[in-house]
Amino acid sequence: MLRTKRWRGLAATVASSLLALTAVATFVGTASAGDTTITVFDVEGPYTKSVDAGTPGFGPGDLVLEIQPLINPMDQSSVGKVYTRIQVMKLLKGGDFVFFLDCQVDLAGGNILFSGSAKFSDFSTGATFPVTGGTGSYALARGSVSGVFGKVGGKDGATLTFDLTTT
Repeated sequence: MLRTKRWRGLAATVASSLLALTAVATFVGTASAGDTTITVFDVEGPYTKSVDAGTPGFGPGDLVLEIQPLINPMDQSSVGKVYTRIQVMKLLKGGDFVFFLDCQVDLAGGNILFSGSAKFSDFSTGATFPVTGGTGSYALARGSVSGVFGKVGGKDGATLTFDLTTT
């Protein structure tokens, strides 16, 4: 059960993967011309697959694959999907672990890609990853995305906030 909680928590955060840059998303502010901050909520489920790829039991090499919906945290309307691959790199004391993730966020105007490493515990205060590119309206996207565990409308997941330049 502990293993399932770790994977689900990690998946919810990372899937994280993680964020929407569409007109349907919630714009929480603009810093300056060309800079955009967008906040969405990555809902845990419905698809999570854990692959015990390393030695038997939770540990380095194991994978989590996820496909999860993204919603607007204000009105809970659908804004897209996030596809995430997480690989455990190292177990730490106290049940924490280091992982690497790759995420693709699909939105009405295209998709956004981000990847990087973090500790599972980072999601309690905010794990930050670099945005590495995108397609369509987000072809020039760069910046960062932060994820924090939370709930919206009684649903577990992660609040994801993009700080982007798309021009």
